[in-house]
Amino acid sequence: MRHSALFHSAAVFGLCLAGHSAEAGEISVTLSGAAFEGGPAFEMALGGTVVGSGTVENPVPEGQTFTFAVGDDLLATQGDLTLRLTNDYFAGEGQDRSLEC
Repeated sequence: MRHSALFHSAAVFGLCLAGHSAEAGEISVTLSGAAFEGGPAFEMALGGTVVGSGTVENPVPEGQTFTFAVGDDLLATQGDLTLRLTNDYFAGEGQDRSLEC
């Protein structure tokens, strides 16, 4: 069983550039995934500071958008944006909880 996965900023921007935006005071990301015994849960961090968390309850191909308020001072640091899957679970073929962007 896998317990966690880390998506670094290069993966986030490389895989879903259209699904991410940052404006003064907020960061939005559109995520989907695969649910197995629950939807994929995640934490989003900017420069190592957690700015939000959530769960994709009903993963669909078009994804679910999450928006988190972020202080302008944190946005100005231009640190790495990371997503961490906090409840990864794999029980065999077709029985996998995962996060996609």
